[in-house]
Amino acid sequence: MTTVKRAYGFADVLGAVDGGGRFAVDVHRAGIFRTNSVAPQSDDVPLRTVVWSWDDAPADVGVEPDAVLTLAESVRWDRRDPAAEFTGIKQVCFVARRSDVPRAEFERRYAAHADIARVHHPAVSRYVQNLVVDARGADAGAIEAISELWFDTVDDYREHYYAGPDSPDVVRTDVVDYLDFTRGFNVMMETRAR
Repeated sequence: MTTVKRAYGFADVLGAVDGGGRFAVDVHRAGIFRTNSVAPQSDDVPLRTVVWSWDDAPADVGVEPDAVLTLAESVRWDRRDPAAEFTGIKQVCFVARRSDVPRAEFERRYAAHADIARVHHPAVSRYVQNLVVDARGADAGAIEAISELWFDTVDDYREHYYAGPDSPDVVRTDVVDYLDFTRGFNVMMETRAR
């Protein structure tokens, strides 16, 4: 099932944000890296806070966003307890398409990647793919999609990101032909408000 939502991106880590329960807020958590990453990892990222909204009202947090992305959200799986508060971390991947890949081909390959992720990322407790349908702001750049990989603990992310020693190569082989790692970026985030 696809749902429309918005991602308001901010270059800075925002302090306390009170959305009155209308939106979720994720902020950059620096210094969390793995040694066997397919994509480059850095704390030098253009967006450090994302405010997620599922309604039409703008998420006014008192600061103008650097990027506003309207998304078609597709939850690929969710193994979390719906009654429990999420206290883990998220890898939020701002995905850029290679310029030589048509948008329709990118969308097909990106959706199919969920099957690879399900097998090769066993510690991901929730996996969401968000296709960008509209983007505004200089920091929206080349972003065509946003992936959310939810982990219950930092150790799950660091120690159990991949299913086995061959998993990084399988994932890399699947994505290298349609993703542009020079324009996309990953941000490790924790939830501040839900």
